[in-house]
Amino acid sequence: MWAFYFLFFYLFSRSYLKLHFLLTRVDTIWKIGLSIYIILAIIKVTMFYLASGLVFINAEIFTYIDTLDYILLFFFLFISILAGIMCIRKGYKPAKIYLTAISFYVVFTFITIFQRFIGVALLPANVFTGIDELIMVLIFSVGTARQIKELEQEKINAELAREREHAKVEKAIALDNFKTNFFTNITHEFRTPLTVIMGIADLIKEQPTSWYTKGTQIIKQNGQRLMTLINQILDLSKLEAGSVPVNYIQGDVIQYLNYLVESFQSLASQKEILLLFKTDHQHLMMDFDPDKISTIVSNLIGNAIKFTPDKGKVLIQVKTKGNPPSRVEIEVSDNGPGIPENELDRIFDRFFEGTVLKNQEAGTGVGLSLTREIVHLLKGEISVKNLPEYGAAFTVSLPVTKNAVIAEVPQEINSEEQAAIKIDDQVDSQNKPTVLIVEDSKDVAAYILTLLKDQYVIACAENGTEGLRLAQNIIPDLIISDVMMPIMNGFEMTKNLKTDRRTSHIPIILLTAKADKSSRLEGLETGADAYLSKPFDKNELFIRINKLIALRDTLQNRYRDLAFIFQSENDGPNGHVKFEDAFVKDLQTHLEENISNPDFGIVDLCKFLGLSRAQLYRKFKAVTGQSIGDFIRKVRLHRARLLLSSTNLNISQIAFKVGFKNPTSFSRSFTSEFGVKPSQIRSKHPDISS
Repeated sequence: MWAFYFLFFYLFSRSYLKLHFLLTRVDTIWKIGLSIYIILAIIKVTMFYLASGLVFINAEIFTYIDTLDYILLFFFLFISILAGIMCIRKGYKPAKIYLTAISFYVVFTFITIFQRFIGVALLPANVFTGIDELIMVLIFSVGTARQIKELEQEKINAELAREREHAKVEKAIALDNFKTNFFTNITHEFRTPLTVIMGIADLIKEQPTSWYTKGTQIIKQNGQRLMTLINQILDLSKLEAGSVPVNYIQGDVIQYLNYLVESFQSLASQKEILLLFKTDHQHLMMDFDPDKISTIVSNLIGNAIKFTPDKGKVLIQVKTKGNPPSRVEIEVSDNGPGIPENELDRIFDRFFEGTVLKNQEAGTGVGLSLTREIVHLLKGEISVKNLPEYGAAFTVSLPVTKNAVIAEVPQEINSEEQAAIKIDDQVDSQNKPTVLIVEDSKDVAAYILTLLKDQYVIACAENGTEGLRLAQNIIPDLIISDVMMPIMNGFEMTKNLKTDRRTSHIPIILLTAKADKSSRLEGLETGADAYLSKPFDKNELFIRINKLIALRDTLQNRYRDLAFIFQSENDGPNGHVKFEDAFVKDLQTHLEENISNPDFGIVDLCKFLGLSRAQLYRKFKAVTGQSIGDFIRKVRLHRARLLLSSTNLNISQIAFKVGFKNPTSFSRSFTSEFGVKPSQIRSKHPDISS
């Protein structure tokens, strides 16, 4: 019985104290002692069994066995105490509970053994019976409950740790995405002016007389744009490193702010935006750093103009607090779309791209972050809020001090004047192919226009939405489009155009700074016919255009002979009917259904397709190289030829059946189309005419 008791006690202790993990040697010694005790117990039971029979066993042997039994009992008591102490020293907290419970058991056990040895009962019998085990069980119960609670807490802590780790991973992924967007956007920001600079440099080299003055202005402007971008990124890094000095001067800050606002009037006028400057003081002398104030105000006004719709309003207000003024507040507000409430607290984070920004021209994602850092450097504060009706307002609050040396405010600042080539949006009536340029950068659009204007009629759009509308209206022969544009990007526009039967045939060349393989594949998957990276070589652009025009000519040659529309789909190239084939076959099928009606014509086909007369004419002319009127006449004549060789109707009946009002006119048109008279076709099939 005691062997089982000690066996289970060992197993409990081993599990409770994690002996196999914390004290492997003690665990091994305990196993050996337990094994000896079990063997001794087996011997003892065997001897009692034999002694009860005929076998005589010396009583001294039982005495030795009892002595050894007590020795092993002391061994178990000692090793359990030792294991508890050693686990406590290793920092295992549950061992304290274990040692406390075992201590009661050991004390009671020693008292019991001592009474047996001296043969005197110090206390009444059975006073300790079961009490030690009860106390031990109670202590272990409390300890176990506490251990369970700690395990639950550890589980909770582990879950929280996992959540924190997950949040860190999510944050790292988000930061990685932000950085990816940043480098994508900054690549676009670099490549766009580089395209203009390299293109204009080529024009100056080829035509120095006409392009030197105008071209150098454009190159200087775009070079300054690159320099500003680089300086912004470097300034942000210096600000974080705390290595940017503040160069205060004392001057009239109101005069300087008014000058900064006026420098944006040209940019605002391009969108017919009303740019206003209001102040409650005409003059205010204070310490400020002109360069840093210029960066702050330029970023805020530039963003306000970007997000304000055409014919909107941007207001810059300057107010002071205190008398005399202790702080000056500069508020830049607009009537644009505003900022979602859940993004207001992150709008100044570096690389953050808000919901509104995704629908606008891509930026570097450092502008507002840089603005905040500079404001903090000047010991100021910056905040943003949405206006009650629409729009947003950014407020910069700066302390007013007068400690610096009085100096003249610098007047040479970077103006936002556009030195771009003027874009002529008029589509003239010359018999030239029409090219639609969809590009948000006026300089790039103007450069492409300069390259193509002698050979093509040019139309221009500033974003994907405008480009889509213009393409559907004028049905150009070719579209050259940027990818990263406001409102609707080039990918979306291309997908819409290629799935619209009015514009599905138009070749599209995408020009973009996104030169990676995945972006190219995305562009081609949307249906783009060619993909060029900025800055592009003008000769490569010419080659792409010429090849696409040549493919259009090949397509027109295919449709010039309408025999294919009478073939089954499996007779076509590779057994596949192209999108344009389906368009032409739809026309042919609808015309066939009404072929006997001599009044059925262009107006009826326009109603069937849901296109205007001009759209149908341009679409059909671009696809087939012929007019829709010629197509109707050819379908009637091809059907007549089929009837002449397959029916016994006479020529006059066939003429009326295919929609001709006059048999004589029918015969004349038939002969002009096929080079033979209707009667000659009929004579080749005498079995039908008979």
